[in-house]
Amino acid sequence: MQQLQQNLINDLLNRSEFVLNCAATGDLQKARQGLDEIRILSHIFTRAEANAPDLSTKEGETRQDSHSLAALAKSFESLAQWLNSVRASWGADEMLLSATGVDVYLDCYLPLTWNWEEDLVILDDSLPPEVEEALTARGQKFIVVLRAGFSSESIKYIDSVSSAYDALRGWSNYYIGRSVVLSTDALSERSSILFDEISQIFRDFRIGQNTISRFSHTWALQQIRNLNWVVASQPVEALNPIFEGRSCFVVSPGPSLAKNIAKLERKSDDQIILAVAQACPALAKHGIKVDYVLVIDPLDYSHVLEDFDCRDVKGLIIGDACHSAFFAKNFRQLYTFCSVRPSFGIDAIVGSSSTPLHGGSVSVVAATLAVACGVRYLTLVGSDLAISEGAYYGYQRSENGPVSKHEISVPGYYGGQVKTKPDYASFIQEFQRLANTAGVHSTLINATEGGALVEGFINMPLEEALELVAPPRSAPFENILSTNEIQTRAKRLSAALIEERALIAKANLLAADCAKLARKLKSPESPKVKTLRKKETQLAQLTDRSTTLQIYCRSEMASILRQLKVALSFEDNIALSLRLYASVTEATTKVRGELSNQIKALALLN
Repeated sequence: MQQLQQNLINDLLNRSEFVLNCAATGDLQKARQGLDEIRILSHIFTRAEANAPDLSTKEGETRQDSHSLAALAKSFESLAQWLNSVRASWGADEMLLSATGVDVYLDCYLPLTWNWEEDLVILDDSLPPEVEEALTARGQKFIVVLRAGFSSESIKYIDSVSSAYDALRGWSNYYIGRSVVLSTDALSERSSILFDEISQIFRDFRIGQNTISRFSHTWALQQIRNLNWVVASQPVEALNPIFEGRSCFVVSPGPSLAKNIAKLERKSDDQIILAVAQACPALAKHGIKVDYVLVIDPLDYSHVLEDFDCRDVKGLIIGDACHSAFFAKNFRQLYTFCSVRPSFGIDAIVGSSSTPLHGGSVSVVAATLAVACGVRYLTLVGSDLAISEGAYYGYQRSENGPVSKHEISVPGYYGGQVKTKPDYASFIQEFQRLANTAGVHSTLINATEGGALVEGFINMPLEEALELVAPPRSAPFENILSTNEIQTRAKRLSAALIEERALIAKANLLAADCAKLARKLKSPESPKVKTLRKKETQLAQLTDRSTTLQIYCRSEMASILRQLKVALSFEDNIALSLRLYASVTEATTKVRGELSNQIKALALLN
């Protein structure tokens, strides 16, 4: 066992004994302070002992290590027994009658391992407002209350399923660790429904955070690589007059697509087929003309379009950080949007609103875009979102991956329950939120005819959906960019990239200087600490000015900064700081090269 963990165990044992002694003498105030200190120290210990979050003994430990862990487990058991006795003698209702009792209530019902800045407390509406106040006073950062109220940065009031997502979306980029639900009794049916929705929303956030963690480097670099295409493209806002008031079919490659794909041949010229790229081979095989193709993924799966005539499509709708291979396909027109957030002022240069299109799946993004463009009818085709007949993806069975081991049940399109994957369950939730916000101008239809039920969408056979023709309207004018306009855009963008490259170079030098200084420091009393802090401030200011560095380094920086908050020694602090500087150095080195390449590419447009 490392010395750090042993020191933590010793500290926890001492504090536990102190708390029990205070409790025995009736000094609840000191016992309370000791408990809260134990909670955060226990959090630090379980983070350090990531392989043993339950404080159990691991194979390979020495006899002394095993004895220390056993003593700690016994100490926590004694604390739990004392808290159980307090709960039994007072009762929750009695505790909540006074301010002192509220504090005792929190002493008893908050877990013994807790991080006030990362973990989440959900309060049932049966609890009085004094509980929220007491939690805030202790430094609790994330609180959800299951009743109406005026939300703040740290407290979100939610009294309906429809309001939950909007209330919580501001926390989507925060790391939320443990969670606890506090109530005077078992949750009511209403509170249980709200809790289920909130739990699902945080699962969705976690999926999004995992995506950011996985692709942040790729997004940052590909966003730069694609700029010469983006500067010559139309923003997705140019699709508004094309889609407005019309009927749009979002075609996905779910297993049920094979059953009704041929019916799409009956669609009228005024109806739009917006297909995800993976559905294009099946549509081409049946001779069905695709109007627009949508791509959001940063990975290269452009092989699905190898035998697909891209010139016959009106346009490719694509995120600016997607793989360059898609941009290189021979589409007649490109319509681009920000995959993450705009950099280098590209949104202003191309006339975009810069609002990213959110959605965990390409089908959700396609539906969201169509509704945002004002379609009269939005129809899903091939969006099974479930494991249908042993398959959950792909028009051809050979394209299906292994069925997930972590299946869950959801309501089915034809009633009953169907099996699906956890991420598909999140996509269902996203479609349902779209239905809640779509308004009266767009009718949302699910003509998938299989798979999962999407509440808020009207289940309808594809034949009937094809009969829903929007009122006739004149053909919209598709604006084609002139060479002069593209050249003007390229000059503005080149100037921004040159400025960004200079900023990146300064950040690179500062990170190197910080690393040299940090390695020389032997104690927090060193006079060079002040110089290091000044350089760190300058480095932080530079990274804040660079959207690219923020995207590239975001996950690493967030993780390191969380660890810095709980660093117990000067040596740990320095080690984490060096990791932070190394992250910036890696980012600046790679980004600077991509910027230089893109500046050269833009010069060819002039």
